Amino acid sequence: MKTIAELAAEIGVSKQAIHQKIKQEPLSTDLRQFTSMDGNTLTVDESGENLIKSAFSNVKVTVSTTDKLIESMQSQIDLLTAQNEKLLEQLNSEHEHSREQTDKIISLTERLAMLTENAQKLQAAQLTDGSSKKPGLFSRLFNKKDKQE
Repeated sequence: MKTIAELAAEIGVSKQAIHQKIKQEPLSTDLRQFTSMDGNTLTVDESGENLIKSAFSNVKVTVSTTDKLIESMQSQIDLLTAQNEKLLEQLNSEHEHSREQTDKIISLTERLAMLTENAQKLQAAQLTDGSSKKPGLFSRLFNKKDKQE
């Protein structure tokens, strides 16, 4: 026969926890035949001890299950955090690439504007010099035909 204090130490809970548990039904009714009072001390025989331990083993399973759930969730959080960091790195790389492409487009646009301006100047110069220019081969050929007719 063991006392509540001995059971509490063995199970790893407080005496108050055991007293609260054995007051609850159906454990309270089931334990009546396995307990006795020795003065002011409640003692429990082996069968009662097993009942009390089984009542607390369910609690430990729940705590253990909760701990496993917490560990699983923490590992998922760690995995998602790592994935998030990789995605941020990729995003930063894409932003840098986009900036480089934008700079190239701006440079090409400036060059195109200069070429367009030069082409316009050249065309304007050709138009002003066009009157003193020798006629081209086709012009000479077609003009000869027109003159012969």
